[in-house]
Amino acid sequence: MTKKHLLFSILVFIMLALAWWLRSPMHALPLERDEGAYAVIAVRWMAGDIPYRDLFDHKPPLVYLVYGLARFCSPDPVRAIRMLATLYLLASGVVVFLTGWRLYGRWSAVGALALFLAYGSSWRFQGLTFNSEAIMTLPAMLGCLFAVWGMQVRRPWLFALAGGWVGLAALAKPVGVLLLGPLCL
Repeated sequence: MTKKHLLFSILVFIMLALAWWLRSPMHALPLERDEGAYAVIAVRWMAGDIPYRDLFDHKPPLVYLVYGLARFCSPDPVRAIRMLATLYLLASGVVVFLTGWRLYGRWSAVGALALFLAYGSSWRFQGLTFNSEAIMTLPAMLGCLFAVWGMQVRRPWLFALAGGWVGLAALAKPVGVLLLGPLCL
């Protein structure tokens, strides 16, 4: 790794660490109504209840599955969900960064990462709320990354991966299925 790449990697790491640091005081904020419903359904699902039969909500199952992962983040359930939301945002940001790099180069990727982290943490756009749109972002962006990569290296199997990730995005929010149109082109 060259000195230039090392400095570049440090810059990206600092941006991710800064996003965590700026969001961490908000990890204790109470859940909003939808988040509470998702959390209850996830906990009950992990306890053996069957979603859509024993507990009803209109969201697809990926939302509850992701919320079920929160228990690995912290013993405090609210803090666990907020921490998971931040980790999820950072993972989505890395995918945004990788997609930007593939399309436009490393400095554009850094700019995309900075904007994504800022928008994803904005009070104005409910950036701290871990809703179905936030959950859809990671698989949707992975679908986009694999589609771009597949076009660039001309490997059809990457489009299959892209389709799988887009399908997962639809399991978080049904509008994720709209990504299939551009993917089929």
